[in-house]
Amino acid sequence: MSLFLLCRPFRSLSSLRDLTSRVIASVVPILKNGTMLQVISLSIVLHLSNLAGAPASIVSRAQADVVQVYSAIGVPIVWDATGAPPAAGALHVVLLPAETGVLRLTSDTVMGAAARTPQGTGVAYVYYRRVEEQAVRHEVTLAHVLACAMSHELGHLLLAGRGHAPSGLMRACWRRAEFIQADQGLLRFSSAEGADIRSRLDELEALVEDDGGHGAGHQLEEDDRRQQREGPVARHRILHQ
Repeated sequence: MSLFLLCRPFRSLSSLRDLTSRVIASVVPILKNGTMLQVISLSIVLHLSNLAGAPASIVSRAQADVVQVYSAIGVPIVWDATGAPPAAGALHVVLLPAETGVLRLTSDTVMGAAARTPQGTGVAYVYYRRVEEQAVRHEVTLAHVLACAMSHELGHLLLAGRGHAPSGLMRACWRRAEFIQADQGLLRFSSAEGADIRSRLDELEALVEDDGGHGAGHQLEEDDRRQQREGPVARHRILHQ
């Protein structure tokens, strides 16, 4: 099974207000050495468009599973419930019935793709019917496989410069074993991948704490300029068997 992925890290933000297009900041009270401290905590915001007409119960369960996948690596996820169009630079999960464009010409089954729009919006496409077919084929729970497909595609948008891994959620070739792991809630990011994603949030949290978010915006703008200098990122083709 083939997936085409365009990998990008976060792109530019200019202020803490803009930060809410892809992450939100909250103040979390913690007790340390007998003293109550107020700590800034960031959560990644995801927007969902169900253009595949997938049953709401399955989508809702998959969304909850995605939260658990990222929670396991210490990365908080919040699904936007406002229904408002995602702002430029947001992270957007789009469920489509099946693959589109040139992906329809491949002989392999395509379950999803990840890309960035010219405005910097990260989009994780997941092809619902293909996910459904594989869930039936391997006799596993559809919502669990859908969640792992979402998490995999989002991983390519969140991991800094990383493609695929020899094992786990970011493996380039899913075998029956990976589908079984997905069904059991065991298909996860590696510790190194988790640290990679988590370090990005840690950097932003430190900048927000220091100056109310202005440094975070500056840092992300610099990331954007660097990406422009480096040029487009190559597509990666991954096979699921």
